[in-house]
Amino acid sequence: MYKLIIALFFFATVLSAGQDIWLCPKQEKETLLFGFVDYKGNWIIKPQYHMAGHFGYGLAYVKKFSKGMLINKQNEPVITEIILPPGAKYKSKIHFGYNFPFRGGMLIVQMNDYERVGAINLKGELVVPCKYAWLEGFCCGYSQARLPGEKEFFLINKKGEAVTKKYLSMTCVIDGYSIVKVNYGNTKKSGVLDVKMGKLIVPAFYEQCGFSDDSGKNKTFRVKRNGKWGIVDVTGKMLIPCMYERMSCFSFDLCAVKKNGKWFYINPAGKRITPIFDKAIYADFFMTNNLSIIYYGRKGPHAYIYRNGDFVFPKQIFLHYNGMNWQKGYIEVVVYKKMHFPVPLKILDNRRQNEVIKEYIRKNIHGLSDTTTSLIMLAEMCRKNNDIYRTLDMYNYIIKNEKLTPGQKKRIQAIINELDSMEKHRVNYHLE
Repeated sequence: MYKLIIALFFFATVLSAGQDIWLCPKQEKETLLFGFVDYKGNWIIKPQYHMAGHFGYGLAYVKKFSKGMLINKQNEPVITEIILPPGAKYKSKIHFGYNFPFRGGMLIVQMNDYERVGAINLKGELVVPCKYAWLEGFCCGYSQARLPGEKEFFLINKKGEAVTKKYLSMTCVIDGYSIVKVNYGNTKKSGVLDVKMGKLIVPAFYEQCGFSDDSGKNKTFRVKRNGKWGIVDVTGKMLIPCMYERMSCFSFDLCAVKKNGKWFYINPAGKRITPIFDKAIYADFFMTNNLSIIYYGRKGPHAYIYRNGDFVFPKQIFLHYNGMNWQKGYIEVVVYKKMHFPVPLKILDNRRQNEVIKEYIRKNIHGLSDTTTSLIMLAEMCRKNNDIYRTLDMYNYIIKNEKLTPGQKKRIQAIINELDSMEKHRVNYHLE
């Protein structure tokens, strides 16, 4: 009985993991058919469809010849027909075809004439009638909608009922708020709409508005007036004056701003936290509580910085940022546009350990250039992460390609010999 319980638990765990696996549609070059791959590029659902969309709520739209349907991640058909409400009649057939994933538990569907759209729920029931010219994916229970022949937008709920008046444009709802645009004299102005109250809590006299963070939980908003950005709260009170040329969203309570052509970071009180980065063309949001990127050119170099503005490396080596890799927990380092090293974010983020590495290099290998020091730091970061294979790879690259004195080469070769002796004890270095 005990073994049976363990077996059932194991089966449930595997099944659950299968449901949560990340899959992306991909077209095979030879057959031009679509299937789904995982983040390593392995085919999980082999190419067999003529069209495929992204997964949402465990379901994805696929089309084989003229037949559209929704499948799960086990490649099983889940919804093959749209269920109409009793007595509902349409002149043409309603079908899947918008190629959007489920958002907010709803999927956009369309009529054959492509002029009317509606939405179904996770059971395949048509709950928002096909009478709209345009619908956005549902978020927080609402979607932006536009009627045929009209240019203004309004919000509807999951029953297709209008819940706001019409505006020139509206964003999706985040935490109960939507950014709207209205005609203000001869110009267009932006404000913030409280959806439940049905009124503008931030008056529409700003050039632009935006959420101050992606979640909306700060309940503050970025506003632009006279070409400069600032921050207001839900009552419209100015918290940070409009004095910045550019302003990003807050991430981990820090926001990148540009003033007088210079980038730096501020906290929610508007206080500057980091030094000013004189030659930077852009400062990104913080990916972790302690790590962000400063861009010094459109194609590089980029620099990783800590929360107080200190650089991770002594020189800005060419660091390539890839959003998808960041979500998987690592970044890709590109050296001289030739060598590519995936490096886990957790070791870049470990400032105390990296300071120890810097001190180790300073004491053991003297007179290195900043770039070589940066490369050795990367190698030692991989070593601290028990990634012996990649550490060896990087040290071999350094000794073959960097300008080193005989003494420096001797010291680095000793490190390589030490790592070679550990090779039989290598751990699995692949990033999962």
